[in-house]
Amino acid sequence: LSKNIVEDLSSKEPEWLKEHRINSYEKFKELTIPSFRYGLSIILRPEDFEIESAEFVSSLKNPAEIKMNKINGVDVFEFSDNYDEVKRYMNKLVRFDKDKFSSFHNAFFNKGLVIRIPKNTEVEEPLILERNINERYSFEYIIIIAEPSSSIKIVDNSSSSKNKIFRSKIVELFLAENS
Repeated sequence: LSKNIVEDLSSKEPEWLKEHRINSYEKFKELTIPSFRYGLSIILRPEDFEIESAEFVSSLKNPAEIKMNKINGVDVFEFSDNYDEVKRYMNKLVRFDKDKFSSFHNAFFNKGLVIRIPKNTEVEEPLILERNINERYSFEYIIIIAEPSSSIKIVDNSSSSKNKIFRSKIVELFLAENS
């Protein structure tokens, strides 16, 4: 992992996002890896992920991975379609500078989606995000903005035919009054 990979990832992104990625990478190098143990015999060891050999995609575009049912009145767009909106909300809830995994994710995320439910919109049928993960490393960032008096159900289905994958996802929810 290097600063060059981060710069490559952000080569077609706005300067503020490039700076954010670099700051996240620098913080990632500073922070220590926490120790995880789940239950009696499940232990997470970051060295098992072989992150150093990861190939990172240099664009936030989702190449035919996320399939969504169309819901009238709900805006769903990829980060690259509206960076101003992304900048306004990104990292307001999940801070990149607080733990090693968040800083790592923020430096190397390669998929971004924004979902906005407009004011006074009640969506009856669920918004279904379906994703088949074909790559070994997936770093997704989803921002959900529910404006006042809005309502929606979101179902996130993911699958993979690969035996070993590393998947990281950050979801930030911005819920206005009565949403």
